[in-house]
Amino acid sequence: MSPRHWVSQLLSLFYLKALEKYFNPFMAKTQSLQGVGVLVTRPKTQAEALSKLIKAAGGHAIIFPTLIINETHNRQKALGTLHKIASHDWLFFVSANAVHYAAKLLGGTFKTPQQIKIAAVGKATKNALSQYKLLADLTPPHTSSSEALLSQLEGQNMHEKKCMIIRGEGGRETLKQTLQSYGATVSYAEVYRRDCPDSDTGQLVSSWKNGEINYVTATSGESLKNLITLIGSTEQELLRQTPLLTVSKRIEKMAHNAGIKQVIVSKQPYNESLIETLIEQTG
Repeated sequence: MSPRHWVSQLLSLFYLKALEKYFNPFMAKTQSLQGVGVLVTRPKTQAEALSKLIKAAGGHAIIFPTLIINETHNRQKALGTLHKIASHDWLFFVSANAVHYAAKLLGGTFKTPQQIKIAAVGKATKNALSQYKLLADLTPPHTSSSEALLSQLEGQNMHEKKCMIIRGEGGRETLKQTLQSYGATVSYAEVYRRDCPDSDTGQLVSSWKNGEINYVTATSGESLKNLITLIGSTEQELLRQTPLLTVSKRIEKMAHNAGIKQVIVSKQPYNESLIETLIEQTG
């Protein structure tokens, strides 16, 4: 073997070792959910992104939406409220759905006076606003909740400010009550509703009993409540014995009250954080 050929082979070997060192941690990470079945309960349009990440990590995503998002029952009332946007000082969007359904009611576009300030409950809501060329003046940096959003209002003078909360029908009153305690006037524009689907759980229960579901994800209180309702009282033990991954202490408490034995709270409510938490649990 000539010296030149020997050096070439040696360099090739070093190159391959360098590639192996670089890619192995990545491959290990992307396959960290190998063989793990994860139940995804988000609405169908929102479940796909999380499911893709689960599959990319080697896991198996079982999509079973426990929420359906539909237009509000009272379209005219919501539209009438939205037409008063210009008379307000603040707009509070509590979800990406609130952004999209408000835009739909307004014909696909938002026209807000420049002086109006806009608050988004989290990153997904902020990104949804950007699709309509709206910039959020206020967004929690690390999490997504009414409490986190309210913490960002420190230093803001809300006395006698007119605030509109754009949200779904029903829901929590924390944001409204706190804003009122600051002296603000608050109104709701309820632009969508959350319904429980009439789904057949036969295949889901069969997969569960066969050991194909190792973790359950529930990123809202309603999604968990509806899952409990849908599987019925006879199959509750399946849920109680399966680790539940959620995004807030509030939902963790609901889960414990429902008898679920192991509840894991993700550090952040975003898909990437959910995957990282699952990988930590399975590792």
